[in-house]
Amino acid sequence: MAADYTDTPSSDDKGLDLFLRRYQRAQKRKDLSQTIIDQCYEFALPVRERPYSDKGLERPDTDNLFDSTAPAALQDLASQMLDDVWPVDAKPFELTSGPDIPPDMAEELNKNLSPITDDIISTVNNSNFRNEAHEALQDWGIGTGVLLPEEGDALDPVRFRCLPLPEVCLDTGPFDTVDAMFRPREVKAADLKILWPDGTLNEEMTQATKEAPERKFLVVEGSMRDWTAKNTETWTFCVFAPKEKYKIQDGKFTGDGSKPFVDFSFTRVAGEVMGRGPVMIALPDIKTLNLVKQFVLENADLAIAGVWQAEDDGVLNLDTVRIEPRTIIPKAPGSKGLERLDIKDAGFNIAEIVIADLQNSIKQIMFGDDLGEPNKTPFTATEVLERTANRARRRAGPYNRLVNELLFQVVRRVAYIRIKQGAFKLPALDGRAIRIRPLAPITRAQAQDEILRHMRFMEMMLTTQGPQQTAMLVNGEEWGRWLSKKMGVEPNLIRGRIEAKQMQQAVAAMSALSAAGDAGLTKQ
Repeated sequence: MAADYTDTPSSDDKGLDLFLRRYQRAQKRKDLSQTIIDQCYEFALPVRERPYSDKGLERPDTDNLFDSTAPAALQDLASQMLDDVWPVDAKPFELTSGPDIPPDMAEELNKNLSPITDDIISTVNNSNFRNEAHEALQDWGIGTGVLLPEEGDALDPVRFRCLPLPEVCLDTGPFDTVDAMFRPREVKAADLKILWPDGTLNEEMTQATKEAPERKFLVVEGSMRDWTAKNTETWTFCVFAPKEKYKIQDGKFTGDGSKPFVDFSFTRVAGEVMGRGPVMIALPDIKTLNLVKQFVLENADLAIAGVWQAEDDGVLNLDTVRIEPRTIIPKAPGSKGLERLDIKDAGFNIAEIVIADLQNSIKQIMFGDDLGEPNKTPFTATEVLERTANRARRRAGPYNRLVNELLFQVVRRVAYIRIKQGAFKLPALDGRAIRIRPLAPITRAQAQDEILRHMRFMEMMLTTQGPQQTAMLVNGEEWGRWLSKKMGVEPNLIRGRIEAKQMQQAVAAMSALSAAGDAGLTKQ
């Protein structure tokens, strides 16, 4: 949807002018990749509505789709990555003390942060996050996913909305990060005050709400980072009608987690605004596979229905002939009537090999073949471990981006909303005083490798040096704390250093008392 105003928009409001110019630039940058996004949607998300596509079709178009490998692989990829980043039956993260906190204060802080972690996880798990995140991760498989966490009510403190990729215009700022998001949409006049009750309408909109409530206005919701505000994260938002150059509502958010949207890309380099996902990478194979399947089906149609020829004998009317059971077709004496032509495969047997190769290539690009085909001989435990490690290595890049751009942003945004609702108090999650530690399955797999290395060290020490020398070299208490941290053990289950020291003193005092009693009995 192209912006409908001049290249140098101007109004009486300088703040509105800034949003108009930024929206126009974001729209132009989006137009550069709109064609390939439409193609990705056509072959990988065919049933999604695309009201702003180049074809101008609001309804899904599946007439030219002949293969389901890409849509199925994208669904599986989105489900796998959602479970990797935010597992439903495990802790996806924990808030823990950062490097600026002294060790003697870190343990107490971690215990105080544990209920806050549980509150954030419970809030997200009891919301519609997984439904909306799964849809957004399908857009992520194409290029970029966008989520909109919004403040809810007492029953649903936080609500999430997936903003489809074709409906969002993004722009980058001075540090090549996405710092502006615009969502244009057609809104009925009757819904303007419902969506923005604190907004103001111009005379035309006010009149339309009374006389033509079904009339639609192009309205843009925009959010931009304000880099002029130092030492604090500040975002400005504006709801405006670009055609009328009229501002309906504006405002400002400040603080850590005030970013009103969550954007995450599969891969994106500096200078680009739209990410590139595995669907874009596999698009040549997807289109080729679709075309080969179309040829195979057309060949099957010829083989089943056949091609017929008939003599023009003046008796046979080809317009009325129907090939079906128990049909009597008249023909002139001595003529051949209808005669079927045999169609050979003409090399279409090789199509099965081509199709299999293309399907395997698409699944490999979209991480669908990590553990091989399930219908073959089962792998050994060692081979499964090696393939799992290889899967983690292959997904390291996109997974790390998901952790930073999806997991961390969701945690910050939900924490910001919960603090605003008065659920708890929390300083900024800046990674120095308090940091977010991911505990997703892939992260745990990486930590498991580190644990195994240290366990191997302990085994070798016990074998070569013996238990006494090992106990002298290795700090057993610190070893246990390190192990609990790497395995993501609940902090409240581990005694603090002060409490552990008090217990050691109590045990020592009891031992001394017992020894003194034994000595007294011996003297008697």
